[in-house]
Amino acid sequence: MTHYDFLALSESEKHDALLNHGVKVAKRHDEKHNYLLYQMFSFYVEGKIEIATGKAGDIRSFTSTEPLKHYINSIDLSGLSS
Repeated sequence: MTHYDFLALSESEKHDALLNHGVKVAKRHDEKHNYLLYQMFSFYVEGKIEIATGKAGDIRSFTSTEPLKHYINSIDLSGLSS
């Protein structure tokens, strides 16, 4: 699946694709939301969940590494050392 294929999916299809093909990379939170970062093929997907209700919110996808800066402190790299 390409990033463009993912963008063409409906919201429910995006959720299904994320659950079936996404690899969870990291999570973060702010006052109102939890954010989950997944890698899918050659792109990333971020899911937003409202803390108060547990309701799934927006899904955004991107190919740039710039948005990953929000997760840099929560990604465990300890398994990469030799």
